[in-house]
Amino acid sequence: MSPAVRVAASLAIVGLIGILGQVVLLREIAAACQGSEVIWIVGIGVWLSANALGVWRGAIGAGARGRKALFYAAALVFPFQALTCQWFFPLFGIPLGVLPSFGLHLALVCWTMFPAGWLAGKLFRAGLQAWERLGGKIAMAYVIECSGGALGGILSAVSFGWGIQNSGLLAWVAFLAAAAGLLFDTSPAAALGRSFAALVMIVMGCWLGFNWPDHLFPSIDAGLWEAKRAGADRVVQRDSPSGRITRMERSGQSLLLVNHQMVWDSESASPEERVQLAALFHPHPKRMLLAGGVVDGVLWQALQHQPDRIDMVEMEPMLVRMAPENYPSADALSMGSAATRLILQDPRRFVVSTTERYDIIVSSGAEPDSGAANRFFTREFFAGCSVRLNPGGILSLSIPGSENRLSSANLYRLSAIYRALRGVFPCVRVFPGATMVFLASRSPIVLDMDAVSARYAERGIRSRYVHPAYIRYLVANDRFSEIGTLLSQSTASMNTDAMPICYGTGIWLWLSRLYPRLAHVDPGWLFDRGARWLWDVLAAIGALLPAGMRKRGSGVANSLFSVGLAGFAGMLLESLWLLMYQSQFGALYRDIGMLFMAFMAGMTVGGWLAVHREWGRRAERIAVALLGVGSLGCVAPQRGMDFLPVGMGLGTVGLVLMLVGGAVSVVVAVELGQAGGWDARIAIDEMAASLAAVFGGLVFIPFFGIVDSAFLLLIACSAWTISAWRTA
Repeated sequence: MSPAVRVAASLAIVGLIGILGQVVLLREIAAACQGSEVIWIVGIGVWLSANALGVWRGAIGAGARGRKALFYAAALVFPFQALTCQWFFPLFGIPLGVLPSFGLHLALVCWTMFPAGWLAGKLFRAGLQAWERLGGKIAMAYVIECSGGALGGILSAVSFGWGIQNSGLLAWVAFLAAAAGLLFDTSPAAALGRSFAALVMIVMGCWLGFNWPDHLFPSIDAGLWEAKRAGADRVVQRDSPSGRITRMERSGQSLLLVNHQMVWDSESASPEERVQLAALFHPHPKRMLLAGGVVDGVLWQALQHQPDRIDMVEMEPMLVRMAPENYPSADALSMGSAATRLILQDPRRFVVSTTERYDIIVSSGAEPDSGAANRFFTREFFAGCSVRLNPGGILSLSIPGSENRLSSANLYRLSAIYRALRGVFPCVRVFPGATMVFLASRSPIVLDMDAVSARYAERGIRSRYVHPAYIRYLVANDRFSEIGTLLSQSTASMNTDAMPICYGTGIWLWLSRLYPRLAHVDPGWLFDRGARWLWDVLAAIGALLPAGMRKRGSGVANSLFSVGLAGFAGMLLESLWLLMYQSQFGALYRDIGMLFMAFMAGMTVGGWLAVHREWGRRAERIAVALLGVGSLGCVAPQRGMDFLPVGMGLGTVGLVLMLVGGAVSVVVAVELGQAGGWDARIAIDEMAASLAAVFGGLVFIPFFGIVDSAFLLLIACSAWTISAWRTA
């Protein structure tokens, strides 16, 4: 193997293990931090910042021996970081299900992501230096690394389909890093040892990648160890596109956790509230749609009303397999009068695509504290449900509330959902309690307690919690009228796909669990008065800063700013389009690898064209203008995407991300072709992407919404393009 081929292969492996390792570590962080998107976004920012520092300075790995040492170090560091991530909180005495302090969260993220990210940056820098010594163009080395990243995106996407758990994917990362180290181990005396090591790595990598039994080394997994220590008789754990699912059983009782957060327990009565309140207020619920909820037993509650048809839509097949008692077998169903069918599909897509109509729709979406869950509490979802309801039909959904006094932040979130419901349904009833239940209908919901009691007896309902006396108490309670008045008089913004109020308040409420005083601060100023003021300031900066840099900055400063703008715009656009895809298709956890691959493939093609066609400043200006067009696509109405099949939606968003990635790569490749300072340019690109990941995920998208964030980016790209064309 020639030196050029060896270096090119090592660069591709750097990109591959960089994406795969990042996905593996982010999954571990998501599991440890109860799936918090806030911490995940911070983790991406830490990784990119560490990458930038690794690329920027230092001579580590300049020779073949140094690069070999870096690859062998990566083969050890990635598994070590993943293992310590699992054990980080238990080592501080914090058991599963308990939320640590914000400082410990940040410490976990920095400890897990920074060393591996810095090492990946060092590997990239070492490959660039080796490529430069061989006389190659730095921009071409950048393209080769991007091609490896595209392959890593594909592998991370198909890993679940191949049955590879996160631990198996981690084994492949270590295997590939060690294999790359062998490329630089050129000592003739070590040939036999290298061959043996390669054979062992191949066998172990394949075995670990496709078969990781639960009983293999259970003590090294912190989750399994904690469950056994808590006295669980049986523990089963699986990684799925929705997160790490753990089922624990003890003395006939069961718990189901997703990312170490409990989503169901066998003794819970919460399904009764969602189903029984809606069904008992309906005179004849003959057809029912259960949108999610297979995990918590809503089907058993619906079967008691003896409907003619029940459609149960669940997106995650793993949940059906992990909690089989909540979805009865065919034999059990044949004993009832209802024709029940399980549909493995995204509930929101099913509501849009089906032609069926129902008397009752029960939405069992998770608490809307993330972009993934928010999509089941927006006006667009409620409008789809309204079309699928028969005259007099009722939509039921629930969200955590409070037995006594509602905090200001929680009240604002409830108000945003209430306004979204009232934007579709003329009649909305809210039943207060530890769980707030919303009933919505196009017809009046008559609160006739005598009729409820008669239906309860006639249908032979057996419930532990929701019965006529309890419903009478809810309706007669002063809090029933009080909560209705509070929500109807609120000036909160409506929760929509483009303005995800619940996503922003979810971040606020999550922080209030770490700093309780925040729960009593009304976040409305962020979405209303304060948001408008901040938007004006940021719009002015976005419009004036690029033009000012073009006029006053030196050539090097302009080059660094151009790379930084491309990195920031590319990452923010990627975040915006991923959120749009999630809100419309609900398959981001499953398809994020393919979308990452599309972005990296675009970077590969764009950089390759810029190098081989010897594109210059003109192409750079066109690329920045294309980024502005990408943001303009976010401003356009999203309703058309509702009617696209999932495959076509994946192709459409993937094509957009490919064009965005290509535009970013063209700007970076053109600037890398300038004399000197390639390390600073790549570092600025990574650092700007890090800022976009953090500010985009924590500020722009949740508090400004998709449209305002995209419009701000459109102004910045337009200002830079106009200024660059005028000074050309």
